[in-house]
Amino acid sequence: MCISDRFWEGWVRAERRHFAGDPSRPYADLLVRQCPEGYEVLEGPEGAAGTDRFFTEGEGPSSVW
Repeated sequence: MCISDRFWEGWVRAERRHFAGDPSRPYADLLVRQCPEGYEVLEGPEGAAGTDRFFTEGEGPSSVW
């Protein structure tokens, strides 16, 4: 196993631990889960996103990258 593989395995474990203990999770309108094919958007514990909140949906790369 190469160094980068070990790094990413450790990163994924740490990320899962971090988000498992996320105190904001019970108040989330939406949960986004990464899948092999892309991302899955699920209704969060608080229900559907309200109309007072906005999120962007689009094609192509993120403007951050």
